[in-house]
Amino acid sequence: MLGYAWMKLARRDLLFAAALFLGSSGTVQQYLGLAGVAAYAVGLSLVVPVAVRTALPWFERHVSERQALILAGVTFVGLIVAFAVIYPHANVHTQGHGSDRDDAATIGTRRLFHGEYPYAWPTYLGNMISQLPGAFILDAPFVAMGSSAYQNVFWIAVLFLLLRWWARDGRAALAAMWLVLALSPALLREYLNGGDVIANTVAMLAFMLGVLYLPTRYSPAAAAVGLGLALSWRPNLWYWLPLFVVAVVRRHGWRAALGYTAVSVAVCSAVTLPFYIPHRHDFAPLLTAQKVRRYDDVVPRSSIIVLGTSALLALAVAWRMLRGRASLLAGCAMLQAFLLGFVVVLASISVGKPDFSPLVLAYGLFFLVPATMAFVRPRASETG
Repeated sequence: MLGYAWMKLARRDLLFAAALFLGSSGTVQQYLGLAGVAAYAVGLSLVVPVAVRTALPWFERHVSERQALILAGVTFVGLIVAFAVIYPHANVHTQGHGSDRDDAATIGTRRLFHGEYPYAWPTYLGNMISQLPGAFILDAPFVAMGSSAYQNVFWIAVLFLLLRWWARDGRAALAAMWLVLALSPALLREYLNGGDVIANTVAMLAFMLGVLYLPTRYSPAAAAVGLGLALSWRPNLWYWLPLFVVAVVRRHGWRAALGYTAVSVAVCSAVTLPFYIPHRHDFAPLLTAQKVRRYDDVVPRSSIIVLGTSALLALAVAWRMLRGRASLLAGCAMLQAFLLGFVVVLASISVGKPDFSPLVLAYGLFFLVPATMAFVRPRASETG
């Protein structure tokens, strides 16, 4: 058994279908309404098991590892061409078209490297810049080329490489990529619009796995620095930190876990606090992160309940990981699914019917990306 062992159980088929659904239901609702969402759910429940149990075994029998890598290269070239053709049309700076997250990251990065406060200017839609300062440092090479949106090409390639390394099989990795590209309109839309949710999520996972698995003496420390920058991107991924600590404990021991975590937190603090402290009452990223408070009039103190319960769940998952009963990637996916699902429930209560609109900005990808890796067959050496 090779690649399709990554989803060999029917239960895992349906869980992966659920991951795809949560990742894209907001986008589907925006264009097709709730009837489209229902049809999308039914379609995934039928298509994913067939793809996993029939198409993927056939693919593995008839395609070699070398051929899979060639197909991956062709796929990547196709994604580059699609981005080059579609992104200029999506990036029209018109209300109701495209996304302004790429604009926000580009503005913030350029202002930062001109020695100016990066949050003083809104986007063309009048929105505040939501990224924390570490994002601007990671964005810098792509902004130097013209736009932060170009980072999507890089990070989508990194995602494939992570999947191949994790599965130890290019065919399984390519199959996973094809499935999410074909069945997750939110991921494809975010990629083509130049938004940074894919980049943010893949960067966090790449640096965490780098600390865990890079073999040389100094590379894990460099990955810990990168993780600190990725932590200074969006605060919702801070919930992953307890899981990361436990994963490092189980693989390298408490001393290494405390050391690498201290490096990451120190880097995050060093690039974030100088901007936060002088503007703590109007610091744009935290103001935008408090959007969950919009439902406090629906369920009193719902924001505190959501954030507090998510924190408790993070600790519970970390405890299960410490006892060997949970894995890092599945835990990361679970936390984001819980957080986003809670918000969807509040939104649905608010309007009196199912409402997936809070996920329309591709926030479901915070869940879908680690879920995709979690369902690919894990490395035999995984310890958490």
